[in-house]
Amino acid sequence: MNEEVPHAFLAEVNATGRDYGMLLSPRSGEQPDDRTFQEQYAFYYDRSVIEAITTGSLQDDSMNDWFVREPYFARFAVVSSGFTFVAITVHTQPDNALAEITRLADVMQAMRATFSDEDDFILLGDLNAGCSYASADQLDALTFRSAEYHWIVPDEADTNLASSQCAYDRIVVTASTLPNYAGKWGVDASFVDTMVSDHWPVWTDFWASERGP
Repeated sequence: MNEEVPHAFLAEVNATGRDYGMLLSPRSGEQPDDRTFQEQYAFYYDRSVIEAITTGSLQDDSMNDWFVREPYFARFAVVSSGFTFVAITVHTQPDNALAEITRLADVMQAMRATFSDEDDFILLGDLNAGCSYASADQLDALTFRSAEYHWIVPDEADTNLASSQCAYDRIVVTASTLPNYAGKWGVDASFVDTMVSDHWPVWTDFWASERGP
């Protein structure tokens, strides 16, 4: 728990001459029954393109204790255009993935209340939204799969290095953010060493202006 890795990773990225910033969350698992799941989130962003408007916060989950690892969120702006958005990330607990994914609709509602002047919200992370943890039929029954939300990474994607094809890692945007979605996404399967990660990164492109190209 010395928190060296996030800073070392940032230093490696910037050693190439880039200028990336980092927002690092407190340890998640803040509730007494979640203390064994104290993972940490980080947002890395290119400061020549993106500005962090807030310092980032874990969602207050003390009333409901819906999540083993509370979602982490921050607000950003595109430097060139002033386009703003809120990014939310979460790593669901695998054995409780469907129940936690169900509550992500409530998280989005809370984000809208917190940022009442914002209409662009991007949720991303290891949702464990696939295979035995959450089937497509189970996901389709949720409010978080209604027309109000667009799942950019589809159910048939393969985001893990195991032999099974599972779309664990997702990017989900609110319908109001769709005009900014450039229509491109992918899975970076350029490594096969699980010492790096047992998941492949997922990515997508967004237009930098307020309402698309």
